[in-house]
Amino acid sequence: MKTLKCDLCGSVEILKNGDFFVCQHCGCKYTAEEARKLMIEGKVSIDNSQKLKNLYILARRARSENNITNAENYYKQILLEEPDSWEANFYSVYYAAANCKIGGMVSAAYSVSNCLSSTFKLIKERVPQIEQKMFYLQMTLDVKNLMLMFRSAMTDYASKFNAADPSGTFKFMQDNETAFCHVLINLADKLIDLFDEKDTAQKIYKEVSESYGYKYLPRAEREALIYKIRGGNFDYGQKLKRDLAKEDSNKKATDFFNNFLALVILFFVLCPILAAAFASGYYLSSNVSYLKAFGISYTIVVVIVGILIICLFAIHKHE
Repeated sequence: MKTLKCDLCGSVEILKNGDFFVCQHCGCKYTAEEARKLMIEGKVSIDNSQKLKNLYILARRARSENNITNAENYYKQILLEEPDSWEANFYSVYYAAANCKIGGMVSAAYSVSNCLSSTFKLIKERVPQIEQKMFYLQMTLDVKNLMLMFRSAMTDYASKFNAADPSGTFKFMQDNETAFCHVLINLADKLIDLFDEKDTAQKIYKEVSESYGYKYLPRAEREALIYKIRGGNFDYGQKLKRDLAKEDSNKKATDFFNNFLALVILFFVLCPILAAAFASGYYLSSNVSYLKAFGISYTIVVVIVGILIICLFAIHKHE
């Protein structure tokens, strides 16, 4: 019995589609004349090693051409044939993330982050030590470029819709910027944990603090980042710590001003009411006129509230 066998990847899963015969594994198309030349006699023995080699060629070619869809497809096929391939484990997730829609960038970013640890471990366990640095640094560069691509897409989207929905756009940017920060911080952490790659990690920490929505991170995470940077660059870590302290000081000042403003408004509303209440009691229990009683009561209330405000100022200055 004659069977068609793909000349490129060695697969025998070739189906007719219109005027062409199409390999279901690599997508290679053959004319009828070319297909006749591919026919082989007897029982087919599939050489998986050749098939795998060809899939790597196709995947890397798609990667060099930045063909996201094809690269994702080929790396997923490699993963089925070779589950312990660091390259397939990483790039099947990486290109799936790169192929996401604008609304899926947060989950896509975290999917890349989640595969870093297992991929780095595969490199450490299965790749010759002399080649390990080349591969994990290539991964590092690719992750950083993906976050830059996401950030560019986020900025373009936000600029178009900010006027129509400013609060929604702010939330969108906050969620995305935070995710990008988390991915890069996790990347740097893993480089130190598994390869002791401190110099590269320090550069990534610094880039996060300067370029990637650092202000959106919770205070505890920003403080943790400061100490990580101080581990390799004490002066820069001190600068970040001073900036954080200044930010806290500005926030306290803003909060105090808002509270003070509310107190002043409350003062002008309540003082006349309290004074009127005290004046009524004083007027009824003495022979003075109501107007004089109101004036005395108002003076007492103003003095008491003034003392409270001075105390608040003193407490704030002490903090």
